[in-house]
Amino acid sequence: MVGTASGLNPFEFGIAASKDLAKTVQELVHQPGGRVLCDVEPGDNLETLAAIGADHPCDRRWSDAPVPELRGCMDDGYTAEDVNRVFGQIHHDCGITLVCVWDYYDAYGPGGNSQFHVDVGTGTLRELAGELCRWLNENPHSPASPPHPGAPSTWAGDLVEFCLDDLPWHDGRHNYAVRHDI
Repeated sequence: MVGTASGLNPFEFGIAASKDLAKTVQELVHQPGGRVLCDVEPGDNLETLAAIGADHPCDRRWSDAPVPELRGCMDDGYTAEDVNRVFGQIHHDCGITLVCVWDYYDAYGPGGNSQFHVDVGTGTLRELAGELCRWLNENPHSPASPPHPGAPSTWAGDLVEFCLDDLPWHDGRHNYAVRHDI
């Protein structure tokens, strides 16, 4: 596959077959003009990029100027509409797909506890890691609130045990539910 770093979903960069994987990925990420010249498999090299300290394509932009109105925007809780608005903005700015997995969906909409995840492609989810969750959910005037969401390359944590295809309800955007109670 031939593509440009800015034209692909940032989490879809793959692992190239190589004896020296870190060197291969480092060379691919730092091609002049951001060109990626390799065969890729969705979702596999986020860990490799982090392990070798390579920048995520949006790290520099979000390090310089994350969207300030998103800081603390979920401090008082959030609805499915809030999730779609906020995660839609993040997706627009970074190309990263975040999802909120609720306990259930019923006649009143999604509800119960919820967890934020990164969709790394093909429905595979990772826990949301780094500072983004706290940056969105904590009062921005609190000393405990992080001043920055962190680099996007730090947002994908451990793999979760289920994938999006396993969930019985979704709104077609960023909300999913573990149970469908209608």
